[in-house]
Amino acid sequence: MRSLYTRALGTAFTLLISTQLYAQNPLPASVDNAGYGFAGSFYKPEVDSQGRTLSGQGFNIEYFKSSDGTNNVGIYWYTYNPAGTEKVWFVALGTMTGYEANLTIYEANAYMRFNEPQVNAGNRAVGTMDALLVDCHTIDLSWTFNPDANLLNGINSLDSGQMTVRRLTPIISLLGVDLCSTPLETFVGVSDEEYQELLVDYTRLGRLYDTLVINYNGLVSDYNACEDDLDDAYDYIDDLEDYVDDLEDEINYLEDEIDDAYDDGYDDGYEDGYFYGYYDGYDDGYDDGYDDGSYWCDGAYGAAKKVLPKKEKKQVRMSQATAKVKAAAPAKAAIALQKKKASRVQAKGKQATVKVKALLEKMKVQLAQIKAKRVVKPKKQPIKNQK
Repeated sequence: MRSLYTRALGTAFTLLISTQLYAQNPLPASVDNAGYGFAGSFYKPEVDSQGRTLSGQGFNIEYFKSSDGTNNVGIYWYTYNPAGTEKVWFVALGTMTGYEANLTIYEANAYMRFNEPQVNAGNRAVGTMDALLVDCHTIDLSWTFNPDANLLNGINSLDSGQMTVRRLTPIISLLGVDLCSTPLETFVGVSDEEYQELLVDYTRLGRLYDTLVINYNGLVSDYNACEDDLDDAYDYIDDLEDYVDDLEDEINYLEDEIDDAYDDGYDDGYEDGYFYGYYDGYDDGYDDGYDDGSYWCDGAYGAAKKVLPKKEKKQVRMSQATAKVKAAAPAKAAIALQKKKASRVQAKGKQATVKVKALLEKMKVQLAQIKAKRVVKPKKQPIKNQK
């Protein structure tokens, strides 16, 4: 803590001594680098006969050159309202030519609360300011407030005035030489004419850079649009893959249905033909032959027992048996016919099975070809607009 306090006192003492040295030894500004004479912090250190001073109020000034070669100056003015009850900040923006800058003074449309996010109310122009670089340590300021400005802080057009301020911070230096009083050719080793040519080239390059940035952002936009189209294409491919999977499921389902239909048709045809043909024919022939045989056999036996001798009885029985066999012949023929029909049904079922399996193999080959054409989606590499 003591080290930090000592360092702060040393810095303040250095600034104070530097300011006194600047006041005693003013440096004329080089017209090439006059903008660096504006850059820094300035205040009015003089004390009047009554011991009063404006120290505590002051200006922070920034200098920057735009890509088209324009010299720009921005001034932050820290002061107080006429009643001395609140702080007031102004911002002045403008351009400089030679040693003079002409600026517009702006005030915020509404003040914001401490450390509380609010919607930015913007700024409005309330006056003008002229700044003249006397030397690398001194600036003459004059300002005028607009009569209809209606400032929020109580300041009005009667508070227009002027002030001479002194440098508080050191001049920006390069290689130990300040940039305000030293001509530019001292650093670059070129004449004024060569410097102007370089400045033109620099300006042209700046414009070219801006154009390249615009083109780059356009390419980024096109790339992002292509990425979106590619994503849509991959989504479409995913949908096709899902559709192919659904087709495979449907084919498997049809295979099961065909197998079931074949099994049902074969089993029903064979069972119906064999059962009804064989068993009905056999039962009918057997029952009828047996009943008739029994009836006639009983009758013949009774008659033979009474009339015919035993040999004749045997011949009668043989004749009756032969008749019964002949009577059963139609039943056997019906059974043979049903078996033949069942064989034809079985043959047709096998032929249908061969055709269905061939069709399924063909569809599987086509599905394999579709899957082989699928594209592997690369990882997306997002890029950001840059300037």
